[in-house]
Amino acid sequence: MVNMTEPVRLLLFCSLFLAACIDLRDRKIPNCFLKYMIRIGFILHLAECGRSMSISCMKNAIYGLFLGGGIFFLCYLLSKGGIGAGDVKLMAATGFCAGYTEMKAIMILSVFLAGAVCMGIVVMGKGGRKIKIPFAPFVWGAFVLTLLLRK
Repeated sequence: MVNMTEPVRLLLFCSLFLAACIDLRDRKIPNCFLKYMIRIGFILHLAECGRSMSISCMKNAIYGLFLGGGIFFLCYLLSKGGIGAGDVKLMAATGFCAGYTEMKAIMILSVFLAGAVCMGIVVMGKGGRKIKIPFAPFVWGAFVLTLLLRK
């Protein structure tokens, strides 16, 4: 499998950190931000594909986009407002930049982290079952954990 290159890791680290900050402040992730994230990721993947003379890195990126965006789009449809459209697009953009292999870990960890925090909030009596929290910080945290756990 193709792994992320250092420039793609740096892009994803910075992009997800900014998305987390924006999501915490505004509870919304701007579309223009996600478009630039995908465009820059595409350029970086294209450069890597050209350097290695292989299209498997681009396939991995596209599979990651469909994995992250597809699963979260289904959650968006089934949850009736439980997950926002910005979160779906963020997961698609993250999947594109991270690739299929890394996206599996990021998805699992981000959902686990968000669930753990929500359970803590409910147990402490600070909110009910319908509590709404920004999801991008958990995606960033999951990405950082995957970086730390891969070393």
